[in-house]
Amino acid sequence: MSGMSDSELVKVVKRFFSRDVTRARLIIAGAEQVSSPTLSPTSGGHSAGNSSEDAMIRAVEARNFLKLVYSTLAILPGSEGDVLKVRFVDGKNPIKASMCMMMSESGLYKLERKALIDFGYCYRGGALLDEEKAC
Repeated sequence: MSGMSDSELVKVVKRFFSRDVTRARLIIAGAEQVSSPTLSPTSGGHSAGNSSEDAMIRAVEARNFLKLVYSTLAILPGSEGDVLKVRFVDGKNPIKASMCMMMSESGLYKLERKALIDFGYCYRGGALLDEEKAC
């Protein structure tokens, strides 16, 4: 981790939020559309049940992943967790986020940058950064 600059850390964590957190939210939303194979009149037997079960397992894993993300956001100091939630989990653009956070855009960007760096070090003890370096 020590060989990574702050700007590299910011890119890694932004990519994590845009790729992994978004994927988890989509998996959960998709699982809500899956009906139980025993209750669905259109289920074609056992194979349909397996795909439904797989979708539900993926949804449970995605929920656990998001719990870990939210718990990391909760331990960040001050408003850092809030700014990351508003920007990257809720998906608000900088103008709307600065209005929600009741701060200037420049203040939002400064806080966001610090929060992204702190998140990178806090999430799973920095394992996110080690995984990114290995790629």
